[in-house]
Amino acid sequence: MRQDRYEAHATANCLKFPKLTTSQKSSDFGNLKSDIALIILNDDLKIPAVSIMGHRKTSTDLVLTHPSYGRDRPYLLVADTTCRILEVRKGLWLTNCDTNFGGSGGPVLVKQGNKLELAAIMVAVVKSKYSVAVPVSNIVPSLKSVNCP
Repeated sequence: MRQDRYEAHATANCLKFPKLTTSQKSSDFGNLKSDIALIILNDDLKIPAVSIMGHRKTSTDLVLTHPSYGRDRPYLLVADTTCRILEVRKGLWLTNCDTNFGGSGGPVLVKQGNKLELAAIMVAVVKSKYSVAVPVSNIVPSLKSVNCP
């Protein structure tokens, strides 16, 4: 969506929920690792695809981009293009990305050369502290089979 017009549109064929295991208590972010789903679309979108970030050591030096459609502007894509990882805790990235209601489920991207790659999925905000993202390295192994029934 770009303000009042669709850039692309597709319907969902099915949803896939990764089989992630966690031993952490919910008060220690453990449940956030599985707060994601993969949407398998019926048709390809007519917009460029984004690659998944290859294995790279997580570093607070990574510059992140977090685009989202926030609740306050549901039809206007906005992006924080200068956020960073503050800390890695229990396999989750605690970031300083400016994330608003509606940003959950949105991508966290890293620039590789002149292209952006998917690095994580935003899953939560701890108000006035940080936003929380699940790195794709935690997600991809559990999505080996992504075919719909």
